[in-house]
Amino acid sequence: MTARMPRRTAVLYCRISRAKDESVSLVRQERALRELAEAEGWDVLEVIHDDGLSGTRDRANASRALEMLRSGAANVLAVWAFDRWSRQGLRAVADLLDVLGTKPGALFVARDKNLRSDDPLFQVWASILASIAEMEVGHTRARVQAARAEHLSRTAPEEQRFLGGVPPFGYRAVPNPHGAGRALSVDEYEAHVIRSAAQRLVDGEYLASVTRWLDAEEVPTPQSPARRARQAGRPTAGLDRGSWRMTTVRNLWRSETLLGRTTRRETLLNEHGGALLDAKGKPRTARRLVVDDAGLPITRWAPVLDADTFARLKARLPDTGRVQPRRMASWLSDIAFCQGCGRKLYVQNRKRARGTDRSFRCNGRVDALDPCTAAATINVGRLEAYIEDLFLSYGGHFPEMIREEHLDAPDAALELQDIEHATQDVLRAFRADGADYVTLSARLETLKARKRHLESLPATVRIIERPTGRSLADVWRDLDGDLAARRDHVRQVVQRIYVGRVGAENWHRPLDGERVHIVWNPDREIDPYGEGLVAPPVPSTGRGV
Repeated sequence: MTARMPRRTAVLYCRISRAKDESVSLVRQERALRELAEAEGWDVLEVIHDDGLSGTRDRANASRALEMLRSGAANVLAVWAFDRWSRQGLRAVADLLDVLGTKPGALFVARDKNLRSDDPLFQVWASILASIAEMEVGHTRARVQAARAEHLSRTAPEEQRFLGGVPPFGYRAVPNPHGAGRALSVDEYEAHVIRSAAQRLVDGEYLASVTRWLDAEEVPTPQSPARRARQAGRPTAGLDRGSWRMTTVRNLWRSETLLGRTTRRETLLNEHGGALLDAKGKPRTARRLVVDDAGLPITRWAPVLDADTFARLKARLPDTGRVQPRRMASWLSDIAFCQGCGRKLYVQNRKRARGTDRSFRCNGRVDALDPCTAAATINVGRLEAYIEDLFLSYGGHFPEMIREEHLDAPDAALELQDIEHATQDVLRAFRADGADYVTLSARLETLKARKRHLESLPATVRIIERPTGRSLADVWRDLDGDLAARRDHVRQVVQRIYVGRVGAENWHRPLDGERVHIVWNPDREIDPYGEGLVAPPVPSTGRGV
């Protein structure tokens, strides 16, 4: 009597790119695969769906289906079509063939073309189909990028649709008032946050302080679940609001999206017009503003910030480099100088039996090429107490003033900046191989003509100082513990402090105007000694002050 062969066990894998009713939906795929399993006599252990995921991403469900074949939990893996299994190319084929090679009884079937792993030509056909799928992914990506670029270059209001993704901070996606699709509208809650933070930064507040303020106000970060829920009108209680970082704040408040502009990722080109490659041989990309035919940025949405505030923000927040100063040792740092040589005094800590001694010291004493012959040293606490007393005595009654810069023609100034960037882009394009010199020359002449016109317009910066209603003494008390803010505050009435050297016999003598010389701000008209404002002392070594 012949023994009956055990029935095969199968896992069915169904996948579509988006969850919508299409020609080969998940339902139709599963029905066709179940019919195949019944015809082949397979027992279906599990049906696995992947719904709405990109074909170039690792799919956990696909990996689980392959793992069932590898472990022996199933000995058949059936899919509707081979490209539904994966479009990741030959790497995906290698993984599949590795499993099939280690499990002689395992079977892979692609239903639509009846592609089976027990066919002698399976490996050849699978490799060919994987290569075709991989190329199709590249072609699809190129088509999508070209379509996005073409759409973003349109300037008519009725054609300015939002192409999807996470709305830029300060905006929300709304139904397009000019037609189909979505558009961006100013999110008033986020716009208020942006304007408040911008004013803080423009007024001189440090980036770290503004970052802490955003966290303290529990403002949801751009990618946080709480933000998505709030913009969708859902409750945000218990949802993650994210944590603000200084880098995020700097990049966001420098972003031209706050002016209603759009960026897109572009491949960087080398001097020959080819793609600029990174260390791994992949094309380097960067986010660039979407511009019109003349190379000037296109404004697509209502701005969140005005041009004047944005220009001042850009000046306040450099693109690279340190924004937040290093941790300060004293609020007299960068104000205290050595009377002997004019060098800046630095705080140095020295451990002693009674504790740590913190003193301002002149480094000129160890300068072999230009030594300071009267290097000053003074205890930090003593100097701070002395200057604080003088500052409050002679300048505490002065009103606190806010200095504001106003640009009479901010829009023109911003456009001049845009023209400068566009001109640089055109000049770089001239150097590329195969450059269209006629088109580029015409674009350059257009930019130059517009620049001449804008430069002929009157555009001046007005400096306005206005009192806040508080005295400097009131502000001083409020700034207790904020060293950087106290230093900036003292600078309103003190330009520099020069500390002289004393012998050991006079080390503990009370400080006076001879040991500590203060150069007051002439705008405040302070004359504590009744002698008129005096010039700073001349350094004994001849070094410049």
